[in-house]
Parts: sequence; structure tokens; C-alpha cells
Amino acid sequence: MKNTPLILLLACLLGSNLIFAQKSMVSVGPGTLTASELNAIGPVLDFESILKNKTAIGFSAGYLLSNSAHDRPGRWRLLERVLVLQPGIKWYSKDAFQGFYLGAHGSYNRYSHTLKESRTGEKVYDIVKDINDAFVGFGADAGFSTAVGERFVFGIGLTTDLYVNYSYYEEGSLGLGFNAHFGYRF
Repeated sequence: MKNTPLILLLACLLGSNLIFAQKSMVSVGPGTLTASELNAIGPVLDFESILKNKTAIGFSAGYLLSNSAHDRPGRWRLLERVLVLQPGIKWYSKDAFQGFYLGAHGSYNRYSHTLKESRTGEKVYDIVKDINDAFVGFGADAGFSTAVGERFVFGIGLTTDLYVNYSYYEEGSLGLGFNAHFGYRF
């Protein structure tokens, strides 16, 4: 299993967050990713723990999809799927999970690209090209979170990434993402 070291690292990070953290938050919401010709959207799950004062470490996981027509509508379909995993650190301006925040993160992305063709113009497609790849990167976060009641948090954020082995399109590709989240503090 080639993903075993990654899974063990993530389990250790999550476990240390639960043991040593004083305040934690889990949130869910929509997220996007735009990089080169990729434009994907999907659900994102976040977990964050306050380390000290206004500094939090966390982990985000998202499954983003893109399904679009190319060439003439109905002839070519391009289905793209990206699994996004991002451990990171954030600094909040106000209090735990409140106010403006700035952060940095690493990024591991598992990418699948399927190009389908319909020769007859009907909705029956043959797979022409199927590509599976992974790429890594690092980036920065900025956004705003606010408390809604005692335990709930709502926020929006923007992420930028530099992907260092984005082999399908080009080396050193830039990525941009937007997310909104609704979370629960405990």
C-alpha cells in the first residue's frame, strides 16, 4: 500500500491535535480549485485545533469535481476528479476561530482525468483517455471567520497554491481556491 505512510502521518497529526489542543473546530462547506485548465468544485471538510493564543493547526480534505463539454457540445465530455489533502497552520486576528486569518499549508492532490467521446452524437460515450496522477504543492490562506452563537462558526476563505510536480499540465502551476465553511467549536 503506497498511501500507508501518508495515512499514518495524518492519523498522528489528528491524534496530537485531539490530545494537546484546548479548543477545536470541525467544519464543512463547498470549495473550489482552479489550476491551469482545471476548474473543479466540491465538498471540503476541515478540522482545526488552537495551539496557543490565536494560532491553530489543522487539516482539510476535499473531493472536487469538474464535468464539462469540449469541442462541440455533446461530442466530448471531460470528467476531472481531485482529492485534496492540506495540513496547515493559521493565525487568527481576534480570538480562536474568529476574525481575519492568515495561514500556510502543504498540499497533496490525487488527480483523475477522463476524456470521453460520443461518435454518434448520442449520450453514449467511449473513454478516449484516462489519466491518474498525484501532485504536491504549498500555499497560503487568507479569510474571515465569525461566531454565530456560542458554538457555531461561519467563514469564507481564499487559498493560493504553487504545485511543484503538476505533471499533466505543466511544472510550477499556480492554483487558486475559494471556500465557505460552517463549523462547530468544541
